[in-house]
Amino acid sequence: MKTIFMTCLLITVLLSIASWSSAKDHKDVEHLKIVQLAPMNETRSLMGAAKGKDGKLYVFGGAYDPQANSVAFRSTVECYDSNTKKWSYRHSMPGPKAWHRASTALDGKIYLFGGSTDSTPSKDVWAYDPVTDSWDTSLPQMLLEERDTVAVTAKDGIIYLFGGYWNYNTVQAFNPSTKIWQIKSPMPTGRWAADGALGPDGKIYIVGGGAPGEPDYGVYNILEVYDPATDTWETKFPMPTARNYLGAAFGRDGLLYAIGGEVYGAGRTGITYDVIESYDPQSNSWDTAGHLTEKLTSLSGATISDTFGNIHIHGGGILAGPMWISSQNLHNFIRSKHPKKNNSLNRESPKTK
Repeated sequence: MKTIFMTCLLITVLLSIASWSSAKDHKDVEHLKIVQLAPMNETRSLMGAAKGKDGKLYVFGGAYDPQANSVAFRSTVECYDSNTKKWSYRHSMPGPKAWHRASTALDGKIYLFGGSTDSTPSKDVWAYDPVTDSWDTSLPQMLLEERDTVAVTAKDGIIYLFGGYWNYNTVQAFNPSTKIWQIKSPMPTGRWAADGALGPDGKIYIVGGGAPGEPDYGVYNILEVYDPATDTWETKFPMPTARNYLGAAFGRDGLLYAIGGEVYGAGRTGITYDVIESYDPQSNSWDTAGHLTEKLTSLSGATISDTFGNIHIHGGGILAGPMWISSQNLHNFIRSKHPKKNNSLNRESPKTK
């Protein structure tokens, strides 16, 4: 009897350990918590967004569908306060704009670059001051007109613009202190509608994007990293899902998250994604981190990290291609944790460029 009892006890203990281990692994893999916060007052796609030095989130302009199969452009500005969990309107932009990008400089102002309301890009540079709720339109224009670019402020205080629909691999650098523009080392892979973010290491990570030229509208899964200190590029392991108009931001866990996006090809047929993939700079590897509650595109420039490293995804569209027809007022929120890397797609890093 004693032997039978001890055997049953051992089996019970082993089953409990296995159950605990399985639950722990599942919790580690499912490391994203995605919730929807208060929606914006207006639907928007192809907008600009940035976190102010006050910790509040700002969205600028964008496109929407005022009636069936049409497009219009907004000049309105909305601000989200995480303390009150509410959106409020701020002073509108100097004019309506879409396909523009925004980034906050060290001086606390938010700078908007390029964009358009038709197929012609602009060289516009507008600065918004959250303290005075006012705009400055007297800044020197971009060296090259652009839309669908990527704007990131580096630790050196310089705002870098990467690629775009017209000057695919050009890197333009703007110094808000001196108001001087410079051309930097070009991207190894020219592209538009990519997205990017500043990493904890001070380098800028540019991921995804569209291939130059029509009619096939190819997309990339390429991840290239720019070092502002040396003006050099390095190619990292590509993300699993090629796409453009995706969102990208670093979470508080030190991982780069690539969110949603689309493929829009020949014949004007497209696929929109809900996948969220994470990149670990330490191991040069990708994981499938989770999924949005629905498929979304037009997230480039609309995805930002808050003061605590949580990721906010604003608006976007459900349909690939003319995403303004399906523009949303959604405010998705991602709180990342520290995942156990047990499902990595790790490879040797491609040759440094």
